[in-house]
Amino acid sequence: NNFVNAATDAANMVTHFNINPSTHLPDPTLPHYVKYWVIGNEPNLSTTPAIPVTTYDPLFISMTTAMKAVDPNILAGGPATGGSYSGPGSTPYSYIDQFLIDCGGIVDFVDFHKYDLSGSLWSDSPTRLSSTGNTYKYNARPGQIRAQILAHPLSAARSAQIGIQIGEWNISSNAGGSNTPEARLPYDFFNVLYGASALGNMMTTGTRGMVFGDKNAALGILSDGTTPYITATTRVTWPPPATDTPMPIFYAYAMYTGMGLFRHYGTAAVNTTTTIVASPNGLDVFASNNGKNIVVVNKDNIAHTVTFALTGYAMGTAEVWQKAADGAVIGSSDATGPQYDPSPIQQLPAMNITNGGFSVSVPAYSVTTYVLN
Repeated sequence: NNFVNAATDAANMVTHFNINPSTHLPDPTLPHYVKYWVIGNEPNLSTTPAIPVTTYDPLFISMTTAMKAVDPNILAGGPATGGSYSGPGSTPYSYIDQFLIDCGGIVDFVDFHKYDLSGSLWSDSPTRLSSTGNTYKYNARPGQIRAQILAHPLSAARSAQIGIQIGEWNISSNAGGSNTPEARLPYDFFNVLYGASALGNMMTTGTRGMVFGDKNAALGILSDGTTPYITATTRVTWPPPATDTPMPIFYAYAMYTGMGLFRHYGTAAVNTTTTIVASPNGLDVFASNNGKNIVVVNKDNIAHTVTFALTGYAMGTAEVWQKAADGAVIGSSDATGPQYDPSPIQQLPAMNITNGGFSVSVPAYSVTTYVLN
């Protein structure tokens, strides 16, 4: 209830981080310069407690105006909604809709949070990786928000300048404190597959994705050294990891960043198609052109022989880097699944590319990055 000083406080934050005390001007070379700012956190959820959109929107405008008066180069986003954004009729959708009506003339990016598999069991998870079920594809949540931006006069007039950010995402919002099968999901190899698929779809749609990973039990990029109970006597299926052991979501990112081992994924996506849509989920294939990398996510429990046909690339070699599951596990209270091993990414023998193509066998439950030279 105390927002009296919100705009002043927000402006002072920008001054603290972005203004050079010697020149009294914005200075992007400062070590802690902040370009992207999110106003609020899940204001639509009653647990925060909820802030009505009619209260939030004037605050967003006043705070953003004050912040940009200090540094006009920053980008401000909102409303950072939480909960199940499931399209028209859902509370986050309606909140974002009114936000764009009121704030479409000033917002730089629409921020929302999405934990796709919250409330799911492991046995339900693999089919949620299918092309039709992935909420991060263009025709799913990013596409719906883009349609919302285009539907209202203030935001439609600036649609080319308004980005989309998934300001929090992970396989689940369950940090492992509750005794449910869902608590296992962030610890499973399945989250390598899920994360790599989600990231590829986000980047292909031009969406920025910020994984929720604060080293808080299950919700971490690196382990805090604990694992949750699935039942009173059963833990997740890999040994309790040492502190700072990479969690599965770590390797979902690493297959794009290269982790210092290989070239970073590029910034220009190219179109990909695949005829492998078999049992039950097939492949996801993502490729970049300025930094020619191809990332292949095999979501199936069987290997696939894959023949690549490249456009505009005739001859060369490809480095091959892979993170694959170790095989079946003895299971949990829910279902069996692929084994996660926190050991490093493997480098496989390089592939020769001739006549614009090459063929490989992609193992079950794996993510493979081909770095074209």
